[in-house]
Amino acid sequence: MGQSTAQLGSSLWEPGRAVTGVHRTVPMQIQIVKDKWDASSRASPFRAYLYNNVGEEMAPFYQPGPEDDDTKWEDALRKRPDSGYVPVLVKGFFELGKRAQRQKDFLTMMQTRLHEINNCLSDLLSRHDLKISVKIADCRRKHLVLSKRCLALAAKTQVLRNRGYAMDDAEEELKKKLSQLERSVFDPSLNGRAEEIWARMLAIREHSRRLQQEMERAGPGAAAQADDELDEQTMKTAKKILDDYHTQIQHLQKELEAVRKDFEEAQKLPGGAVNH
Repeated sequence: MGQSTAQLGSSLWEPGRAVTGVHRTVPMQIQIVKDKWDASSRASPFRAYLYNNVGEEMAPFYQPGPEDDDTKWEDALRKRPDSGYVPVLVKGFFELGKRAQRQKDFLTMMQTRLHEINNCLSDLLSRHDLKISVKIADCRRKHLVLSKRCLALAAKTQVLRNRGYAMDDAEEELKKKLSQLERSVFDPSLNGRAEEIWARMLAIREHSRRLQQEMERAGPGAAAQADDELDEQTMKTAKKILDDYHTQIQHLQKELEAVRKDFEEAQKLPGGAVNH
């Protein structure tokens, strides 16, 4: 009975002794708790690794910093989502909040850029309605008039040829220019190209509108829960989409400029042919 009582007494908890049986004084326990809450201490659980996307070319050049734990850094490197990501140490709630704020600022910048793209696209569509479409209609009218005049001229030329009149060099040159003009007037690729550009402009505008609506719906939620909902993959996807839109708009501007030059050249050809 006395032996069991002694064993029970030895198994009871005593102040200053941990579960492992190691006796710790009160100052030691205070220091342990302090280290747990101090984010600058490596023993703190409030230290975690997040990821930055630096690209596959630059990722191999990143190494653990002086405040990194080499083992934890290597473990985070093995668990990275893609070969272009590198681990970044985040210490405590303050640094996590700063990172979330940077992501919110980046999202705001992307929304501003999206508005600029949408306004630019609206301006392009307005210019098309006010200028390019008017020029296209005018060119079609001129082409119709010129085709009729060319047909009448060809009929007169054939009559003169049947009567035995030979064409001189100037008339032969005029004939070549008229044939070239006729091919350019009835070339179906020009109209098809204009229709393709118009369809692509409408498609880009619709994609821009849908993306803007999605970002506006996600905006309040992202602002309220930015600490745990924003991730690098979302930012990477949004940036890629916006970069693609920017590239498409630049290509679209080049195509519109090329079409405008084609129309100007087509307008110059009939005048030169008639005067000649």
